[in-house]
Amino acid sequence: GITPIQEFEPVLNTEAAASFVIIAIVFTLLQLRINAVSDAAKRRSFALEALRQAESLQLASDQPTEDQVTRAKKKYENALREEMDLRTIVPGVRIVAPNDPKRDEEERAA
Repeated sequence: GITPIQEFEPVLNTEAAASFVIIAIVFTLLQLRINAVSDAAKRRSFALEALRQAESLQLASDQPTEDQVTRAKKKYENALREEMDLRTIVPGVRIVAPNDPKRDEEERAA
């Protein structure tokens, strides 16, 4: 005789689906944080360049005053602090990248 064709119904594996959703959410949040760190690193880089320019002009006795250099230092310090705060996900867990200012400081010290 003829054997009937067996039909299969799709079944959702809830554990696998929940794991996928959790991983997707964590990955998305991490990507958002990495993009924020990248933007903060660019701001820090621009602030450092402005600080170097203000200090070199001050040394050359051109226009920048002590007040302008102080403002440039504050802007750089704030940008650096913001970047370091964004790099720290939880205490002890940091996003480390090639442009990490903490690594740059360690290399300069060496």
